[in-house]
Amino acid sequence: MIHSPLPFDPLPADYPRRYVPAEARLSDWEQVEPLFDELDSRELGSVEELEQWLLDTSELASVFMEEASRLHIATTLDTEDEQAAAAHARVTQEVLPRWSARSHALAVRYAGSELRSGLDPSRYAVMDRALVASVELFRAENLPLSTRVSLLGQQYLQRTGGIMVKFRGEELTPTQLASLQEKDDRELREEAWRAEADAYATDADFYDSIYSEMLALRAQTAANAGMGPAEGGYESYAYRSKGRFDYGPEDARRLCESIRKVVLPLVTARRERRRDLMGLDSLRPWDMSVDPEGRPALEPFDDYDHLNEGVAAILVAVDPELG
Repeated sequence: MIHSPLPFDPLPADYPRRYVPAEARLSDWEQVEPLFDELDSRELGSVEELEQWLLDTSELASVFMEEASRLHIATTLDTEDEQAAAAHARVTQEVLPRWSARSHALAVRYAGSELRSGLDPSRYAVMDRALVASVELFRAENLPLSTRVSLLGQQYLQRTGGIMVKFRGEELTPTQLASLQEKDDRELREEAWRAEADAYATDADFYDSIYSEMLALRAQTAANAGMGPAEGGYESYAYRSKGRFDYGPEDARRLCESIRKVVLPLVTARRERRRDLMGLDSLRPWDMSVDPEGRPALEPFDDYDHLNEGVAAILVAVDPELG
């Protein structure tokens, strides 16, 4: 098992585990499987026992998702960290497909339980709806497709996260180039914008290939679940798989149309005001981040400690417990 150390490992455990052993590493399938075995074989003779089973199942999922998230974050902290990349890829390829199959089996057991009707609907109705939908959508042949989509996403993040651009004698990240677009020097802003755009354009074929393959994989995933083009394709599949039951594609389209009618004119007016304040004939992409009144760019922090302190102060002001 590979476990990359992360800067937030020392964070206090405010929510101690009650079912999953504290020392368990769920990126190791040998430690995961016995927990699934226990949940799968546990006797459920009452609503109270079903509820506890659900709580334990939820904790198992939460712990796994936390650990998977940490592995993912490790790959973004350093896109050249081969150990972190290998750990993430191993979990994606070896653990996640097994996890998905066993989770589906638990969902099937829940969906078929007569005890479901005794659960408090004010607490469990949304979860019930989502679990039943997941059972209906599950297809074993989609597991390798999901794995491939995850790996493609990781390839994209590794490539974009590793971008460095030579700019006026320095090696800068896209974020650093973006900050230059807040400067009052328009020539500098344009040069920085074009340098960042060129960096992405250089790999355009790579990004296009990832997108095209993802598109095909998602279309196949939907078709496998009985949602081909005539049934709405991946759009319909995505709404159901993500638990979007209270609104659908037509609602989203109506929202877009409302934004076009109501919000877009306001945005256009603001941009015209920006153009006038800057004394320009027309706005260009590198004119959108700078202060239109010529005031110096804000410098919210100059190191990570300063950033952490500032964010902490904001959160405490919102809510002390959150902070």
